[in-house]
Amino acid sequence: MTDQALQIGALGCADILIDSLFNVYAQVPDVRLGAIASRSLDKAREYAAQHAVPRYYGSYQEILDDPQVELVYIPLPNGMHAEWTIRALQAGKPVICQKPICSNEAEGQRILEVERATGLPLIEAWHYQYHPIAQRVRQILASGMLGKLRTIESRFNVPGKWVTAGSENIRFKYELAGGVTMDPGCYCVDMLRFATGEEPTVTSARGKLMSPDVDVHMAAELVFQSGLKGRLEASLDDGGDALDEVLEVTGDKGTMHANSPCLPHWGDPSITLTMDGHTTREPFARTSTFVYMWPEVVKAVRERGSIRTTAASGVRNAHVIDDIYRAAGMRLRGL
Repeated sequence: MTDQALQIGALGCADILIDSLFNVYAQVPDVRLGAIASRSLDKAREYAAQHAVPRYYGSYQEILDDPQVELVYIPLPNGMHAEWTIRALQAGKPVICQKPICSNEAEGQRILEVERATGLPLIEAWHYQYHPIAQRVRQILASGMLGKLRTIESRFNVPGKWVTAGSENIRFKYELAGGVTMDPGCYCVDMLRFATGEEPTVTSARGKLMSPDVDVHMAAELVFQSGLKGRLEASLDDGGDALDEVLEVTGDKGTMHANSPCLPHWGDPSITLTMDGHTTREPFARTSTFVYMWPEVVKAVRERGSIRTTAASGVRNAHVIDDIYRAAGMRLRGL
């Protein structure tokens, strides 16, 4: 740890903190979790002792009041993201929020109003965008090497046996903005937008429900401004044994298959190109996406520089998610 490490305060003792922070400390010495908060002081105390976090609190507000906290990290359940993002900004703190940044587009617009009013850095934690495999995907599509793009499909299917079943899982609570489209599905939406640089229109969607208005599987068809046809599929009850997380693109000159472009540190990240009957495979290191994200975040907070994963983009993502739910005949989240 350096003396000048960015001091982060996290709201909630979330599991993601292990992947996003503790597991990358050795590679990213310029960030440290300086404070943790839970609604239970005992839980915060225990978590702080386990992970060597210097300060702990029994309320989220105390993180916002801590003068040593330079950046508030919000890994709370989806339905709490907007409230605490707004509260943190209004308290004068820069914010990094786990995806999705809001429960719906209207909620996101309120966040953007506060961001503009405060002028503070607000970052959505789309960590995958910073990894070399995601950058290479975008480069290939922008280069034209595949010719005119015809189809693009993003899949993020999680084996059901990996997921705690039942309505007590926060991923399946409507009141917390749960559902598969708000979890792995939002990766699919963001990846399609990121890879193409275009905004899609949803043409159809069909969800499989585990309870009223809570989807456990979602498939959607989309069309992009260029005429490119898109598809996404996301599941939290897949019958397979391994994570199915891919991006597939066809053009009139070739095809691309990207394996594990969103979670390369969990899979076997690679890009396979087939053109003129010739196939090449480009492997990538399983380095955590967060190793690449945090240096950019530190720069954005300390120097007030630009950041690629903006809240405005997150709200555009929410627009697409809202339209998927509408097309599937389901209620929007956060209503």
